[in-house]
Amino acid sequence: MTSRHANLWAETAIAAPPTPRLDQSLATSVLVIGAGYLGLSAALHLAETGADVVALDAEAPGWGASGRNGGQIIPGLKYDPDELEAMFGRERGERLWRFAGRTAEFVFDLVARHGLVAEAKRSAWVQGLHSATAVERAKSRAEQWQRRGAAVEYLGAPEAAALAGTGRYLGAFVDHRAGSLHPLSYARELCRAVLAEGAGSWQDARRLARPQRHELARRDRERRYGRGRHGHRRHQRLCQRADRRVGAVDRRGELAADRHRAATRGAAPRHPAGAARCCRIRAASSATGGSIATAG
Repeated sequence: MTSRHANLWAETAIAAPPTPRLDQSLATSVLVIGAGYLGLSAALHLAETGADVVALDAEAPGWGASGRNGGQIIPGLKYDPDELEAMFGRERGERLWRFAGRTAEFVFDLVARHGLVAEAKRSAWVQGLHSATAVERAKSRAEQWQRRGAAVEYLGAPEAAALAGTGRYLGAFVDHRAGSLHPLSYARELCRAVLAEGAGSWQDARRLARPQRHELARRDRERRYGRGRHGHRRHQRLCQRADRRVGAVDRRGELAADRHRAATRGAAPRHPAGAARCCRIRAASSATGGSIATAG
């Protein structure tokens, strides 16, 4: 991992797993573009089902936001359970808050199941409240989650002062489901778990390849993204597609997948997904005919 600035996480993280150069042609059923938390978790869970998976990234696993965040594990969404049910209906709203409510538990389960060395700790998350509006919001949030069995609570000013060591807060919202971990170590350990499911890994696939059938690729691009310069540029921001085959290549090798859908967040402006590093799981072929999952 390279950076112009000192990075505490990079200096204290466990060593990254080896990802040698992509120097041979490969084929896969599922190509995951992006080796942050989302991409690595997707690759890991797909591999556990027996799918044949390859994950690509413009940099080392966890190089971007996944390896540079605060390391807090906090369940929940911007909206509270009652709001979600009002917005999406009872069935869909419940599915959303149940998903959000167990995200921290999911991470801790993943750490335990694969023995990930990432300094994961279960500890309460405390949100200090500065205004009367925030206090009322926190009281409502605590009541809604408690009604659904979650380990959360609202604390008044005296309890918040005792917990925080300052009397500046009017109260506090405490979520006992939360915790923390070393963000870069977690990403690297996820990559290690991905590699443990198979027999090889590759890096430095410099760009997404133009499919061999150029005319089919051009027609497909124009149909999907429009004609001319603007359609071409939009297409460059996505993976190129032709006749159900796509390749990620450099000067040494090619990686082909049955299908693709790409929506990465532009790490490489000219070549979407900017594929630079990849890890492959060698497992049974997917029975569904293959696809590409994408992750920022």
